[in-house]
This record gives sequence, structure tokens and C-alpha cells, in this order.
Amino acid sequence: MKKLIPLLFSLMFAISMLTFPANAAGDLVEISQNTPFYMTALGDSIAAGYGLEGYEADPCYTCRSYANMLAEKYELVAETNYYNLAVSGATSTDLLNSLKNDNVSRQIKNSDTIIISIGGNDMLHVLYNALGEALGSDIENVTSIDQVISSLGLGGIAKFSNALKEGMPLAVEQFEANLKLITSTIKRLNPNGIVIIQTIYNPLENFDQLAIIKELSESAINDFNKVITDNADNKDGSYIVCDIAAEFSGKADELTRIGEFDIHPNEAGHQKIYEILDKEITSHTFTTWIIDTSASNESQAGKEARAYLNVMTGFFYMLVISVAIIGVIFIKKMKEL
Repeated sequence: MKKLIPLLFSLMFAISMLTFPANAAGDLVEISQNTPFYMTALGDSIAAGYGLEGYEADPCYTCRSYANMLAEKYELVAETNYYNLAVSGATSTDLLNSLKNDNVSRQIKNSDTIIISIGGNDMLHVLYNALGEALGSDIENVTSIDQVISSLGLGGIAKFSNALKEGMPLAVEQFEANLKLITSTIKRLNPNGIVIIQTIYNPLENFDQLAIIKELSESAINDFNKVITDNADNKDGSYIVCDIAAEFSGKADELTRIGEFDIHPNEAGHQKIYEILDKEITSHTFTTWIIDTSASNESQAGKEARAYLNVMTGFFYMLVISVAIIGVIFIKKMKEL
């Protein structure tokens, strides 16, 4: 009996505590919308916003790049639920290696939307190397296209063409291998997020000063874009293709800085990419879970009524248990008579 009574009082206390729960923050509620809750931009200088007013390499949030405009529209906050991890000059090999970085992989895991611009520098490296080989000097020493044309000559143009024809297929092959690894790695990190990869536009479509550059760049860009489109349904790393190249076709002078011998998009170009991506992104439904705090907003009268009910319920349970204890004691005493 001496052991039973403390046990019963402990039970009374436990029940009384259950009838007086602390005000819960609320229940988890699923919500859906047509804009992402968390977005990450990856890739090269196009995604980073190189050349735009206010551009800074790190961080990439200080200019009106298409990625930053998307984040602004979707009310995403930089380095909170929006990350622009693009790096100017990055190749597909650089992007692949960056996925080993803990910060990059963490943002990919958290994102419901990942947008990627990559491949242009893979091609440009071959172009620059071929030019350097044909000129017999470092391409960084070249300051104008007129200098290129006057320095090449017929022999240099032939050498340049051969170097491109030899190097570009290897670059395309490497790009495809990297792209498969990039997308499969992203899908492994985040199986449910949508991945969007942009095709590569041709800024040299009207480059009439040197026809060989215009022709070979068009052929190379088509090969790179074919890799992007052909691998979109890869079972290990599927993704959505946004065909920026098609939208820029015939508009290089209007949407890029090629008139300044700069291949990057200008403000109008970033606006165009923003519109294309926004149309694709908002065609999807994004879901997350939030804490419903509506219960904490009930009226004071409602809170008092709920508190009173809790008190009365607790009192009832304690009364029942008390009667049970008295009954046990009474029966025990009767047996002792």
C-alpha cells in the first residue's frame, strides 16, 4: 500500500500536466505556389552579371543580373533563401569541382530551383588558345579585332582554323562528360529540385570582320547546345532546357556588348533572359511546409475559455483518481477488521 499511494499521486500529477499544455506554436501546414521558396544560380560570368553596372565578382548581388531580378520578383533574400554562386570565367570543369564545396552542396540541397549557365568558357578557351597559337603570342596582348586581322595573315588564318577544328571536338566531348557529372551530382544532392540549364547564345553571329571566326563559332556553339539538349532527359540527371540561344538569334547586336568587343549580355540581354526563365519557373508548382500560427491568434475570451476547460478537466481526473485512492484504502481497512 505504501508503494501504491506514491504511484497513484505520480499518475495524478502526470495527468494534470497533460491537461495544461503550453500554447503550441502551431501545426505544420503544406503550402504551394508558382514561385520558388529557395533558389540557387550556378555557372559563369553570364549568371554572375559581368559587365553590368554595379557588378561585383563576390558577392554577385549588386547588379541587375537576370538571376538577381528573378530573386527580387520572387521576394527571395540574398544569402538567406537565394544564392548566386556563379563565378566569372568558370568552365564546366570548374563548376563540377565547385560541387565538392560544402557551401555549394548545402545550397543545392536546400533549393527547389537551380539555374545554370555554363559552357561558353569551355568554347572560348579553345578559341583563345587557337588565336594565340596562330598569332604566336598571348591573346591577352591583343587589344582589338583589327590587330587580330592584321597580325594573322593568310597563313595565320589557316593555322587558326586548323587549331579550332582540332581543339573544339575535344572541348565538346569534355563538356558533355562534365555536364553529365554536374547534373547527376546535383540530382543526387537534391532529387526533387528543378534544374534549368540555359543554351549558349551566339554573340558573333554578325562578326563580319573575320568570317572564319563567325563560321567556326557558330558551328561550335551548335555542337555545345546539342550536348545540352540531347542530355536533358538523362535518367541520372535530368534537367529542363531554357533555349536562350533561340531567343537571342538575330539579336546579338541588340542584346550583347559585342559592339564593344564584349560577348556578355547587356541590360536588355539580362532582361530577356529573366523573362525566359521566369516564364519557365512560374509554370511549375513549388511546395513547402510552414508552421500555422493561427491558433496563437485566438481571442482573449477564447484563451480564457480554453484555460478554464483545461482546469476543469484536470480537476475531474484528479477527483476520479482521489476517489479511487480512498476506495483502495477503505477496502484495505475493511480487510484488516
